[in-house]
Amino acid sequence: MLAGLSAGYGESRRSFGLGSDDTMFELFASAETGSWTLLRTQADGTTCIMASGKAFSEVSPPALPAAGAGI
Repeated sequence: MLAGLSAGYGESRRSFGLGSDDTMFELFASAETGSWTLLRTQADGTTCIMASGKAFSEVSPPALPAAGAGI
């Protein structure tokens, strides 16, 4: 499946995280084509496409406050 996302859509993994039930969620996307795919992988290795779409864009993380600055 991962090879298909790369070869067919130019997508690569952009982020991942663990769900409360120990499933892994991975976001694959392509800045060039704008396509994106969200995968869910269960502990037994079963992977499903949860969602996909177009018009992907990255958001820059917010700047951290300067050292010593009050929050």
